[in-house]
Amino acid sequence: MQHACKKLIEKCPLKYRLVKGASCLSPEVMLSDSLRESRVSTALEVFVDKKRMLPSSADIVKREYLKMCDNPNVKCLLRGFNRDKDRLDDLLHSVIGVDGCDSVVLTTFMHQIMTLFHGNAAVERSFSINKECLIENLHEDSLIAQRVVYDAVSTAGGITGMDISKAMIHSARNASAKRIEAAKKKTDEQAEATNRRKRIADEIKALEEKKRRVADAAKSEEQSLTDELKKLRNCLK
Repeated sequence: MQHACKKLIEKCPLKYRLVKGASCLSPEVMLSDSLRESRVSTALEVFVDKKRMLPSSADIVKREYLKMCDNPNVKCLLRGFNRDKDRLDDLLHSVIGVDGCDSVVLTTFMHQIMTLFHGNAAVERSFSINKECLIENLHEDSLIAQRVVYDAVSTAGGITGMDISKAMIHSARNASAKRIEAAKKKTDEQAEATNRRKRIADEIKALEEKKRRVADAAKSEEQSLTDELKKLRNCLK
């Protein structure tokens, strides 16, 4: 058990300085006078060490960060944050919108922190969703359409939150006609592509034949010149 715990601690992300420094974007840390300065300093030190930021820019970020945390309007937003209901990125977006907190270098720093720890979570989550949507002989366009519908329903808060408009009803009624039209368009595109390939093949064949005739004519002319030179050389003997 002790060995297992030791292995878990070795792999724990909290061992990295940047993870500790990134907590400077936590609402609790931003409200703490004793923690926020040390946490943002740790994060900025890592950024400077890894050549992700110039020391001069780090000084500006730290100054603007502390100034932002002291803003009464920002403190009000931070106190109202609920981890169970609210999103941290939405909160930080609102904080940046407060007057005097729209520093470009600070905004870039916050974006980098959030992007770094977000990683590929959304991409990996979409793979599992795609797997659920996949069926045998499913076209790529159909998969894309299903994902668009899924994302729209998720954004609306579920099926019960969807607003069924007249345009959606008309689209559902005309789905069969649109499918037939799309199939015809695809057939026409395939036929056009086949004809285009056939024309290109005919042009290649004609050019190859022309090249062969030119080569034969050049060879014949070369042989004629060679014979004439041979006759002239014999006359000199």
